[in-house]
Amino acid sequence: MKIVIFSFIIYFFIFLKLKVVNSQTVQVFDISDQSIDTYNKYPSQSSTNYCTFEIFILSVFDIELDSESFSISTNYTPPSYFTKITPTLKLSNQTSQIYSLKFENFYNGQYTIQVQSSIFDFYSGSTIINLNCELYDENSIEFEFTANNRKEVSFFSYNGILTIKGLKYKGGDIIDILPGGLSLYFYDIEQGIANYLFGVLQQPNDKFITNVNYTMKFYGFSKNITITPLFNYYSNNQNNDCLIYPQTYNFTRNSYFGSAIYKVITNYTDNEPLLLGILSTKSLVTDKLYPAYQTENGIVYIKEFFGLGDVNLQLYTQYGSSIVLIKNSTIQINDIESKSSVPLVANSIIYDNPNIGNHNYNKSMFTFDFNSTSKFDNTKMFYSYRWFSKTFEWPFGFESGNNFKYIYRSSFLQELASPNHLLDNTIDIQINYYMNKNSKLSNILSVDQNNDYIPTIEIKWVEFKHLYISNYLVRIILVEKINDGIAQIDFNFYNMVEFLNQDNSIDGESVEYEINHKTDASIFQVIFFDLNGNRFFGDSQNQAFYSINPPLNFDLSPFKLNILEIDNISFLFNNINTTNRSVDNIMYLNHTDPNASIGIFFIYHYNNDQTIDKIDYARWNSTIKMFQLEFTVPANYKSGPFSYAIVMGIYSNYSYYLPYYYQLNVTSSKFDLYGPIFKTINKTSSSNPNSIKWSLEIEDQINGFDRGEIIVRGEMDGSIYKFQLSTLSRIGGDQFLGQYEIVVNISNVCVTQNYIITDVRLYDTQGFLSEFNQTAEFIQSKNSFINFLDDPSINKIQLNCLSFIDDSPPILLSFKSWMNISSDDTQTLFFEFQVTDPQSGIKEGQLPIVYSTTSLLNTIYNSSVIKSTDGDIITYSCMISVPFGFAYNSDVIFSVYGLINNAGYYSGYSAKRIQDEVSSTDYKMTGFILSKKPIIQSTTEITSSGGGLLIKGKNFKHGDIVEINYVNSVGKKISTPIYIYCSSIFIDDIIPTKSPFTIKIIQLNGNSSNEFIVYPRVFNFNYNDPEPTNQPTNEPTIQPTKAPMICSGNPECGGVNNGYCKQNYGCICYSPWLGIDCTSKVIIVPQPEPNTTNPSTSIPIDGNNNNNNNSENNSENIIFQSLISLVSLRELDFNSKPVNTFNFEKWIYSKIDNFTNKYETTIIVPPIGPNENSTTTTITATLQWFEEKSNIIFANQNLTMNPSTIKYTIEFSQYKFKNKLNGLQLIMSASLSSSQTDDICSDKQFGETTDEFDDVSNYLKIQVGDHSLYGRFIKRAIVDSLVKSISNELLDSSMNPILSASTSQSYIGIILPNYGNSIIIDPDFSVLLDSKSADSSSNNSICTNDSSKLTKAQLAGIIVGSNQTIFLKKMDSKLKHIN
Repeated sequence: MKIVIFSFIIYFFIFLKLKVVNSQTVQVFDISDQSIDTYNKYPSQSSTNYCTFEIFILSVFDIELDSESFSISTNYTPPSYFTKITPTLKLSNQTSQIYSLKFENFYNGQYTIQVQSSIFDFYSGSTIINLNCELYDENSIEFEFTANNRKEVSFFSYNGILTIKGLKYKGGDIIDILPGGLSLYFYDIEQGIANYLFGVLQQPNDKFITNVNYTMKFYGFSKNITITPLFNYYSNNQNNDCLIYPQTYNFTRNSYFGSAIYKVITNYTDNEPLLLGILSTKSLVTDKLYPAYQTENGIVYIKEFFGLGDVNLQLYTQYGSSIVLIKNSTIQINDIESKSSVPLVANSIIYDNPNIGNHNYNKSMFTFDFNSTSKFDNTKMFYSYRWFSKTFEWPFGFESGNNFKYIYRSSFLQELASPNHLLDNTIDIQINYYMNKNSKLSNILSVDQNNDYIPTIEIKWVEFKHLYISNYLVRIILVEKINDGIAQIDFNFYNMVEFLNQDNSIDGESVEYEINHKTDASIFQVIFFDLNGNRFFGDSQNQAFYSINPPLNFDLSPFKLNILEIDNISFLFNNINTTNRSVDNIMYLNHTDPNASIGIFFIYHYNNDQTIDKIDYARWNSTIKMFQLEFTVPANYKSGPFSYAIVMGIYSNYSYYLPYYYQLNVTSSKFDLYGPIFKTINKTSSSNPNSIKWSLEIEDQINGFDRGEIIVRGEMDGSIYKFQLSTLSRIGGDQFLGQYEIVVNISNVCVTQNYIITDVRLYDTQGFLSEFNQTAEFIQSKNSFINFLDDPSINKIQLNCLSFIDDSPPILLSFKSWMNISSDDTQTLFFEFQVTDPQSGIKEGQLPIVYSTTSLLNTIYNSSVIKSTDGDIITYSCMISVPFGFAYNSDVIFSVYGLINNAGYYSGYSAKRIQDEVSSTDYKMTGFILSKKPIIQSTTEITSSGGGLLIKGKNFKHGDIVEINYVNSVGKKISTPIYIYCSSIFIDDIIPTKSPFTIKIIQLNGNSSNEFIVYPRVFNFNYNDPEPTNQPTNEPTIQPTKAPMICSGNPECGGVNNGYCKQNYGCICYSPWLGIDCTSKVIIVPQPEPNTTNPSTSIPIDGNNNNNNNSENNSENIIFQSLISLVSLRELDFNSKPVNTFNFEKWIYSKIDNFTNKYETTIIVPPIGPNENSTTTTITATLQWFEEKSNIIFANQNLTMNPSTIKYTIEFSQYKFKNKLNGLQLIMSASLSSSQTDDICSDKQFGETTDEFDDVSNYLKIQVGDHSLYGRFIKRAIVDSLVKSISNELLDSSMNPILSASTSQSYIGIILPNYGNSIIIDPDFSVLLDSKSADSSSNNSICTNDSSKLTKAQLAGIIVGSNQTIFLKKMDSKLKHIN
């Protein structure tokens, strides 16, 4: 009976609930990203015919229900198990749910799917989703391949970038390639373009030197494409020497990652040859060798062996245009004699009473320990705790013993977590994680189940904002329940951010935090951690939602950057010589967004280590409207392009894939990218007094030795001795070959042990280094001991001592701790403790370290100093500055390690041991405050040019000002910030200075921050080409000069509003006026349609829309038409007589971007002699349209590109001249015509430009009526990477141009000197509106018949005009032919 009644009650409540449900409604919303790519996709893999979509659905109900009451479904039935719909709950509360619906493997076609949200299986609401899986269209997509112009070859090299155009949506991830290609998704942009890195697995075969045809597989069709090889040039390299070090079959490491090396010396003088090493052990390693330095015998390449056991080397090199095997050798590599290891289990994990401090903090101290009889080799201890990790070095954790037998014990704090989080509370100890020697010490903390504390985190609002260069602002508003705020943020699973800044409560419940974060990559995942270590994910790739009402997701759009919008890269000095000097330079580049974060790093290709300097960030220059970056090219850098990469977010673009005119060209007669090394080493030891000594000879023959760091350790007792080397410590020789000494003095009471050099870093004057580390990984070819690889004990000296027994470690007698809080809220920890060892005494020069540890493994520490000595008792003191936020809402525990006696034993005291044996109170501390006063923690880098500075810190407020104190005569200045956030202040008025200066924040309430010293990065842009030595007489580096100019015009220079006269320079025009008399101005016209047949540009101009106010208005619509084209190329002898003429016939067209088009053609140069073959020269014309006024640099000359300018960049590849005295002449045609044929005149001018910036150019002005076509022909060219003078001449007298009153044409000959490899020129053209129409006053004018105005010049124009019809027909015929 009871069961029946109970069942009735249950059904009754369900009935009531259903009645309520039926009276309510469910609202269903599609809250996905509404971009076209969400609902329209191509197959992820090109050869397949199915797509995957992800849609986010929000369901909202009118009353509160359990989340289990909701369900989601669709009306679509998949045709097979392969196609499926997978719902995943993302976020929910009692009235709403957000689901992810993944539509997987939907075949091509369009789908209309109803998504239903139900309660108790009762349908209550729905929405419609339209999906489209579309196949690639064979007729619309096009391929373009951009080759790797640096010919970089390695196992992971890419031949170039494969671009697919004509896409409607985002491209798929994988393009299938046959045969045997590798294609990786690179990046995509809008406007139907996707870019992929294309690479071919490299082996020494014909793929290196011949084009290879590949098939791109799509569903239903395929596309063929020809991929150029990575290596396709000739090198005169021959007779290479290859040596293996050490010269023995059997090699034993002297460090954990030690290796034998092989060195190759080449003697090429033209192109750098290919050197490819293939190492085979258990796996195959293929890599290109990169040059390291230069000797009198040639260029030296150095490479390390990989692996253990028998390692086989096959070395291939380039002879001419062939690849041959020059070395096949096998060596035996043996591991180091001993390595650190620990037991796989801990002795114990001890948990203390949770109430070690303030009970509200809910902290528990735990201690673990283990014993080891295995030798310890100064490896690092890697701790991981829940989501946090920390690396500790010796002596932390070493409680007693020596490095051959020791006890390890350390204490930490753990939060009391709810039962839901118990499984997360683990500790992992890892000894030298490279070697996979680890000990997992795990346990679950027993928690009082009555503890109702449940960690929570609820995010109300999140904002990401780009501040300056690579700095971003993260602002979070949390709804806090039990005072557990945000402690840290983790970006992309790494880069843990420090304690966040906390603003005041907003509404009594919400608290705002913000942090200034510096990132070098796009953020695609954010993890928030509260003060108890709980985490909350945000995934931008997965459209993660942190709020359900309203639905809010992580908007990471400030990090979504488009690298393909970068263009127009140039340098202050495009061609530099680095022989024995570094060169400061400036890179300029355009991007559509002035607020973009553009990172650049420079690559010094040395071996497989693509050594990079730190990433620098370009800054927006508002004057020139471009980004710029100051940088330094090191001295004696190798000749050739200076490699760099541009980074925006997760995308990067290497200079190898950029056009030639984006390259920085370096020449140098010396070459050195290799750090200093030990040339000779002598080891000695002495007794009474005891000492050991290394006498070192350090060599760096080109750049010279600058500084070094060496660490010596006692093998048994772990004692540490650090040495700094510099010119001051040199005892003989010079910076290129100098003598130095490393001396360690030991007390007479000692223990016999080895003293080992464990760490070395030697730097040359350009920052290149060699190094050595006994246990950590480093590039072995940079080993400082590279000359001593056959002596594994070269870094060891044994000191033999008299027998002395003392097996008891030092004792900690007392330990006191206290904290001082100053008036500016600075917190400082102070410690004082006494140590004794009555038997052998404390080892001199070894100072104990005090560690302060709070929750989540956060630890700060410092070395102590000796305060006093009383017999065998030494009193130490220690001071630790507390960083902002450290130990906020937490306890702190203290430990002391690194107490060493003279008998080879050490001791250390964990917090638990201090509590038990020394002090039951001073082992811990509470009461740390969170300062509310302003604190400057760091700034962005600033150069000696001054400008913007982002100040980062805490507790900034609106109304703050910045006090800047310059050390020079400027003194103090007050700066008003551009913007202020709690953690960031930006100012933009730092004056140029090469000296350090201080900044301080001053607030309205009188508070002021700490003084912070800013050190500018100093640059000197005073580069001049060195005096040439032994240069051929036919290779002068002459720069063109400009003859003095006179001012023209009536009024002079167009009047006071148009320009002014500058002596010797001519008329200097005010924008927008230009011309030799400042009476013309640029017309803004629509961008012309590109000619896909040849590099001709036809610009139509509506004459009425640009009607001059001084001209009469015409009732008819006057159309002007301009035409620019490349006509032919001629080889001229020394008398300027043509010896070869080449007409341009077929051009290959390709579109680079919306404003740039490229045309390529070839000419066949006939053979010089009867036994020679003809050669091919490639001419490439790149046409770039400028919509806005821009500044560019060409041939080290600053040039202004006016709006509506078309620029022709024309490059000629190698040309085989008949005679070294011959040159080339490129003939260009320019014309302008008008639809008005009566009462009109044409005119033309040719001469030199007038410009205050020494724009050394010729100009051609063709005028018809009141419109002109203006061409500028720069009298400089880049000839074999050098800037040289060229000339231009008018060819109208010999080319029979079309001339009439309404049409005018001219031919220009650009004279190019004899060259070796390449030559680049850069003319440009604009359309002008003239203040005064062309008339008969000029001797060059041609006018139509006008009975009211007849002059001799006009009569001459009438004679010409009588044949006007013939001329117009000729012009029309030419236009049709070119277009």
